[in-house]
Amino acid sequence: MLVILGLMLFALLCPWRNLPTNLDTLLKSLWRLSGPVAVTWAIFVLVLIGTAAYAILLLINHLGTVGTDTDHLRQIILAIPVLIAALAGLIALPVTLIRLHYTRRQTLAEEEGLITDRINAAVLGLGAKKTVKFEDSDRKIVERTVTNIEVRIGSLLALGRLARNNLDVHVQVMQILVSYINANAIVLRSDSPTTRSSPAPFTSSNTRLDVQTAFDVIGDRTADQVEQEKIESADKPSTAFVIRNALLIGVNLDDKNLSNLKFVDCDFSGAHIGTDLSDTEFVQCDLFHASGIFLGKSKMVAKCLIRGSSTQLKYALDPDELVNNFVSGTIANLSLAVNLEPPSHWMHEGTPYTLLKDAWEAWLLVETG
Repeated sequence: MLVILGLMLFALLCPWRNLPTNLDTLLKSLWRLSGPVAVTWAIFVLVLIGTAAYAILLLINHLGTVGTDTDHLRQIILAIPVLIAALAGLIALPVTLIRLHYTRRQTLAEEEGLITDRINAAVLGLGAKKTVKFEDSDRKIVERTVTNIEVRIGSLLALGRLARNNLDVHVQVMQILVSYINANAIVLRSDSPTTRSSPAPFTSSNTRLDVQTAFDVIGDRTADQVEQEKIESADKPSTAFVIRNALLIGVNLDDKNLSNLKFVDCDFSGAHIGTDLSDTEFVQCDLFHASGIFLGKSKMVAKCLIRGSSTQLKYALDPDELVNNFVSGTIANLSLAVNLEPPSHWMHEGTPYTLLKDAWEAWLLVETG
């Protein structure tokens, strides 16, 4: 009986022209309808049907004896309004349910519009700039337009809250965050990584705070958000989060959730990457001066510049995969299989960084054709 009533309620809640024709979609719709609200409506319908049935049986039982006993007449008089009220409730019920259905649709549309407005407002904030005044060498007051980091950070955090509270827009927000990193991953440093022969003391202060905040928002994703990404990527294979050509020098990715991210042509000098990389890809990245990174547990590492240290090669890469990268160091040689010679493009442990960098870039040109 409850199943039949549930089907009746579903049919009333959905316009006939929008009824699902696929059985799987129908079952999912019925499942979404279940819950306290559906149970309450089912009980209400049962009460109305029971009241109407009782009034009808009461009338049938007393109509034949109305002339012999005034008590029967009294029962008939009492049953008629009960029957009318029950029938009125059953007639009004479909109209009420349809009205509730359209009210719910209108509410959802308003909520979606509000979320869209909030996303648009946050995106506008990502491009915020401000005018600052300063004194130049001639002691003249000049004005300059600079990035408004404070407003941008607020917008990034707002996008993070929206994505966490509304899984339907999570992938869209992720694409916005990745695009922002690709467009703004500029470090504040005094020297170029190509001029260093040894690791420099880069810290998180070398990275723009808004770019670090974008990574913080991405890294704080919940399991439900990551699962939503996988669901949508199955429907849309083109959905990918690729950070490309980014200077990520000094960025702090420790304990961040980097699932479903792919880094291509990125410079991680001085970056901290002490986190789970089982679902993260690195292609043609400079990882030489990155710390805390265990490449052996990453999803893919290809054509990257790697320092053959015990830190980077902990849980070492597969020998075939290791050969497909540009490595220096004796520990890297020990990570290979016994019968596998180090490839010719590998370099000695004491090779200056500038030479390594130039040799790696030349090797990439050959490998990529």
